[in-house]
Amino acid sequence: MFDLKRLTLLIALLVASTVTLVTAAVLSDPMRPSAGYAVSTAVQSERVNSQGDWVLQSVLVGAERAVAVIDGVPVSRGELYRGARLLKVQAGQVILQAKGGKKIVLKLTPGIHMKMVFAETEINRK
Repeated sequence: MFDLKRLTLLIALLVASTVTLVTAAVLSDPMRPSAGYAVSTAVQSERVNSQGDWVLQSVLVGAERAVAVIDGVPVSRGELYRGARLLKVQAGQVILQAKGGKKIVLKLTPGIHMKMVFAETEINRK
């Protein structure tokens, strides 16, 4: 038979594990987009959207593949997105080619213009 200390410990462990399971079920993935953010591909294709409204949200560049997430839709290099073919995926931007040969450049941070700045060192001062 169990003595009182062991029984109390067993009950405490059961309660703690139940609370942990319930808490884990309630928690959501912090990297998951909010509920209103995700739009199905069918709805995306029906939306009338000019190239100026396209938003580059993420890029994945690897040795084997390159993928851009545009308006929530993953597009691999060479695939079409709303009639434009994804030509190049770079760290901060992608280049698409629309019908008629028009190039479309989408940037991850369109309002930020980067420039190279070199630290001043003893060698540069001489």
